[in-house]
Amino acid sequence: MTVKLLRKWLTKHPNYAEFRQSDDDVFYEALLKSASLRNDIVHGLLESINPDTGEFTMRRIKRVGTDLWSASTATHDANVPKYLASQATLATRHFVEIAKIVFEQDRDAA
Repeated sequence: MTVKLLRKWLTKHPNYAEFRQSDDDVFYEALLKSASLRNDIVHGLLESINPDTGEFTMRRIKRVGTDLWSASTATHDANVPKYLASQATLATRHFVEIAKIVFEQDRDAA
């Protein structure tokens, strides 16, 4: 499930209105940014690391058409892994809270 689809479900769909939170926009924007960084790291190839700054460059490919791909590089700050870990923790906590509501409703309905 993509972040964009999940965002639409939980912020716009009337049946999920009870799951909306005041910081949803900030949360989903951070999650989208994290998804892009995560894709660079997980699906990319480490091209170089600057030993002085810790910056690292990932080579990646991106679809630009049906059968066309484009290669590019992205340089990331040394703090990106720490940032991704903190965002993953926040996302997990957010979705655990939603799961608690859903499963409590299911349990109460049974």
